[in-house]
Amino acid sequence: MIGLALGRRQAVDRLVRTAACPYCGKEVTVAREAISVPCAACNRRIELEDLLVAENIGRDLMTGASVLVRAEAVVSGNICAGEIIVHGTVRGNLWSAGRVELARGARVNGDIRARHLVLEEGASVSGRLEIGLPPRRRR
Repeated sequence: MIGLALGRRQAVDRLVRTAACPYCGKEVTVAREAISVPCAACNRRIELEDLLVAENIGRDLMTGASVLVRAEAVVSGNICAGEIIVHGTVRGNLWSAGRVELARGARVNGDIRARHLVLEEGASVSGRLEIGLPPRRRR
């Protein structure tokens, strides 16, 4: 019986994922294939698309999933996501209900608010840091 229960749990884990609401920070469990869901806490629609930034862009990015900024990319705008990984440059604020990771050579000119921060040697931040349970995102 225990083996069956563990097998079912593992099968369910492959079908679902966790995302964070970029508006209120509440974590939600959603189907792996879902592209958007309503937040149970604030009733706003959460977009769940992972974003990869490989070139220079000048706008805000918001998703309940993850954002990856490649080394050659420059983002001139705020990023609000469940998880943010920066290898390039961001000129704006970062807000994450989960984790922000700044790789070697990453440059951030703005404030960072996140539950967890990973800062590799060689990364730089010019701004305020608020680490721990993130406050509600300002609208």
